[in-house]
Amino acid sequence: MKKSKKTKPLKKIKQKTRDRRYSTSQIKKKYEIKEEKTVSNKVWGILLVVCLVFLFFIPREIAYPANRNDIIISLLIVVFLPFLVYKIVKPFDEKGIITTLSCVFFPLVFGLIFSFFQEYQEEKELQLHGIITKCFVINRKMASKGGFYNIECKYFADGKEFITYFHSEMRIEYSIGDTLELTYNKDFPLMYKINLE
Repeated sequence: MKKSKKTKPLKKIKQKTRDRRYSTSQIKKKYEIKEEKTVSNKVWGILLVVCLVFLFFIPREIAYPANRNDIIISLLIVVFLPFLVYKIVKPFDEKGIITTLSCVFFPLVFGLIFSFFQEYQEEKELQLHGIITKCFVINRKMASKGGFYNIECKYFADGKEFITYFHSEMRIEYSIGDTLELTYNKDFPLMYKINLE
């Protein structure tokens, strides 16, 4: 006698079909999330590149603002950088260690490179278009650390008066009224360098 094949219960077949459908929908959902993250990362990446390019080729009017409050634009962009790095790295870092390190060290490394680049550009501009003049110490205040003073100076260019930022006097103690040598850019007098040696 032939043995009759056991038929699977209809309930189990339906359950398996539902499981397959659920698995397919899960895979589709995961793919959509992954694709969304990729698009999001591209957007954050583009924003990061735009910010870096802007900072490296920042207009002189923003880098050397006539109104000191305008410097907040550059500071906001610098503060925004760790956030952009976080948004780019976070999706690939489950534990969050790489994200934390990236957010901390990226601005530091970028800051060093940026400061060297700015100093190089400034030195180059002043060598080509610099005019040497005298400036006068108009204010001095004790630095919060280091036991030395910061001095503020005044100079004249194109018949106009300009006030410098506070600079640290590392070797010589200057008094109010003392005269120092200053080089400014004839095309853009707000760009200057004080000889504090």
